[in-house]
Amino acid sequence: MITVFILFCSVPLVLDAARVTENRIVGGFPTLIHAHPYQLTFLFQKNFICGAVLITKDAALTAAHCVRLTSPDPADFSVRAGSSFSWFGGIEMDVDKVIPHPKFATFDYDIAVIKLVEALPLSSRIQPISISKVGGESLAGKMVKVSGWGVTIPFIPQSTSLILQETTLSIVKKSVCKQTTGYEFLTDRMICAKGVGPFSDSCQGDSGGPLVWKDSLVGLVSFGRGCSTGAPGVYTDVTKFPDFIKENIK
Repeated sequence: MITVFILFCSVPLVLDAARVTENRIVGGFPTLIHAHPYQLTFLFQKNFICGAVLITKDAALTAAHCVRLTSPDPADFSVRAGSSFSWFGGIEMDVDKVIPHPKFATFDYDIAVIKLVEALPLSSRIQPISISKVGGESLAGKMVKVSGWGVTIPFIPQSTSLILQETTLSIVKKSVCKQTTGYEFLTDRMICAKGVGPFSDSCQGDSGGPLVWKDSLVGLVSFGRGCSTGAPGVYTDVTKFPDFIKENIK
């Protein structure tokens, strides 16, 4: 399965700089967009940079770090919906606005709203996902799924997948996750998840993609200590941002 979050080194500044290009799913298996109709590819100047998640017909979420190091001009961005492939098919839609959380700083508040120029036509391949009413520590031990087109072989950036990948992870208690070297700074706005199979994880290129529990969105791929290293990956807990999301999808 593809490793769905961005994996950073242990130095925050290095991790921040690497995020846009280093998030993919490792140890997963191919899947179809019909199983993840909310999954989008987020494009910068027509090139794939991150995943994104459709939450209404004309709005999506991604990780703030996916847009921080790129152009502030929304005309440079677009999304692809309804395709199992990262580079063709489905519908490409231009972006009207990209709104990173105003408190985003390297790792915390790693969420951004994408407003599309018009509503996407819904179908079996294109459907918004609802945001879970349950998040954080309440999900400890629960099985979740992550999907994306990121790196499939750790440390080989060229191994990004052309076909959508998915894998199953288990939510890790924050107290346990913080025992991982370099994770002492984790906040209540983050969720940790770890692969349930050997070498399964999210990785470079999966950033901004969905972490899903019982068909509801609970997280976005954010960062980690490398891909498939045995350390949990860290995801933005979207259940902590109802006001930010509501205000910016109007």
